[in-house]
Amino acid sequence: MTNRSRLINAIVAGVVMVMGAVSCEKAIDFKGEESAPYVVVTSQPEAGEPVTVRLTRSRFFLSGRQFGAIGNASVTLMAAGNSYVGTFNGKDYTFGYTAVEGDTLQLTVKMQNGGEDTVVKAGTKVPYKPQLATGNRIGKKIKFTLKDRAGESNYYRMRLMQVDTTIMAEGDYRPVKDGEEPDYDTIVDTVWAIFACNDAALTNATSLDINIDGDAQSYSELYFTDVVFDGQNYEIAIESDGSDYYPYRKRIISSYYVVIESMSRDAYYYELSLSNQDEEFFMTEPVQVQCNIDGGIGIFAAKATAIVYVGRDETEYQEWEE
Repeated sequence: MTNRSRLINAIVAGVVMVMGAVSCEKAIDFKGEESAPYVVVTSQPEAGEPVTVRLTRSRFFLSGRQFGAIGNASVTLMAAGNSYVGTFNGKDYTFGYTAVEGDTLQLTVKMQNGGEDTVVKAGTKVPYKPQLATGNRIGKKIKFTLKDRAGESNYYRMRLMQVDTTIMAEGDYRPVKDGEEPDYDTIVDTVWAIFACNDAALTNATSLDINIDGDAQSYSELYFTDVVFDGQNYEIAIESDGSDYYPYRKRIISSYYVVIESMSRDAYYYELSLSNQDEEFFMTEPVQVQCNIDGGIGIFAAKATAIVYVGRDETEYQEWEE
């Protein structure tokens, strides 16, 4: 296995780590007193990764209590005609099942909640990993091809990963004195880079930003569908912002990877609604967060991730000066 293959595998392992959020689009009436808690499901299965489910209870918005995990529920996962019983590990329920592209998943939770029997159900289909042709980067311009699956609605999120390998002056980043040997550290940082895109097929459907000058809008992540290019090999062009300059750096190598997630419809609208909550435009109305849980609140929605290497920058900075 090459060093680049090892790096890509490590990046994939990092990308598929799921961070849950407790949110839902359901309206919960407030009548001046604390309501009975809802069962909250948080799970976003990733193709090629073990499925885990976290259960908590909603809490009154004026309460200071933490979200404690529910560990006494009966949790069952149906996948490809097989039934898997969840085992609680102190935080999540695990099933000994790894999500497979194309599998339909059905989740059933049975428990007592506030003295009443509660049954919570949800379903999702694991999407197929996006097919990406080898990309390239010339200057700051990046191009690659997305091979869209025909005859179905596909939902995507695009991000740009920047892996910086930096040769950095050791200690307090001071100049090397006469007679001293230079001493440097090698540091590797991985960040989600900002990129620009002006492709109307990708930006018009989901962007809430207004750009009066008509320039390409900048993104940390971009959500789009295949409504314009269903079943086509679609070339995507973006532009990276490039590395920041730090005077204490001796040399920096920035490698760039385009990360595309294929998402179920529920996963797409869930992530998009969370992203839109961060919009600060004063005319934006409150965002309702996507929810697909029957008998509770939360999200059970699958994803599949693909990564393509698109190139790198290498910059040599000047030596320190007194």
